[in-house]
Amino acid sequence: MTLPSYGLELDCIAAFQTESWLRWPMICASFLGSEVCYAFLPFVYLVFSRSLGQRLFLLFTLNGITQNILKLAFQGPRPYWLDSRIKSLGEAGGFGMPSGHTQSAMVLWPYVARSLKLPGLWLIAAGLVLIVAVSRAYLGVHFISDTLGGLLVGAALLMAFILLEPRIARCLDAASFKQRLSWVVVATVVFGAVGLAVSMAATRPVDYSAPMELVAKASRPSALFLSLGLWFGASVGLVFARRWAVFEVGGVWWRRLLMVAITLGVAWGIRKITHLLPDITVFSLQCLLGFIYGAVINLWMVFIAPWAFLKLRWLSNPPEPRV
Repeated sequence: MTLPSYGLELDCIAAFQTESWLRWPMICASFLGSEVCYAFLPFVYLVFSRSLGQRLFLLFTLNGITQNILKLAFQGPRPYWLDSRIKSLGEAGGFGMPSGHTQSAMVLWPYVARSLKLPGLWLIAAGLVLIVAVSRAYLGVHFISDTLGGLLVGAALLMAFILLEPRIARCLDAASFKQRLSWVVVATVVFGAVGLAVSMAATRPVDYSAPMELVAKASRPSALFLSLGLWFGASVGLVFARRWAVFEVGGVWWRRLLMVAITLGVAWGIRKITHLLPDITVFSLQCLLGFIYGAVINLWMVFIAPWAFLKLRWLSNPPEPRV
């Protein structure tokens, strides 16, 4: 597979990076499309709206699977791989196309704006998406074409989710507990099979000028298994929560925020524990541990934490419907 010419884009990014005063504003802007967004999900879920939080967990985890499969399919380079003038000023893992940060911002902020239906919120959401896309190019971790790809894929995924989610929700409402769990398992296996098939079928570009260790590391589907675990944990958590942890958002604000802080604190602790584990060189074990880590994190945030808060009476069950 022959790479397209990135000459003009490389020149633009190199010139852009000469504006050194933009470095920290762009690093901060990039966070609006990164994993930091995960801090926003439990906030919505526990403080603002349980139903919106549930949908955001599903949308965001589906977004993660989609972008990881597409990265393995396109196997696009990153600017700093190809041009010594360009420095990597931000976090970056795997291949470049599409931009994961831009895609994540594209699905998250417009969906929130659509759900809240507040005047002017669409403009704010559009501004957030745009600044994330610009920041990823400035930081040297994505080509402009990568960010455009992230915008297009994110928009397509967002529209598909808006159209299909109500129909799938109605099917799940009519399904039993075991049927819902089985559908989650089947969907996870299908997503994983597609991702592995794409990974094995994709042809690595032959004219990479980047160090081959970067290309080899990006070719591993480790991030795919992490995203599969996040999807699995969120989906199973929602099935469990539907049965054992149905709650009503309410109560004093300080307690709601405390619940978010505890939820995120435990999630951060789980992440730190995984960092203390010895380095695992066996690739299959790396993938398995990534899947388990993602599943545990989202199972905690979506089900275990609300269930515990219900037991502590920090959350309350919704009132029984009148007969």
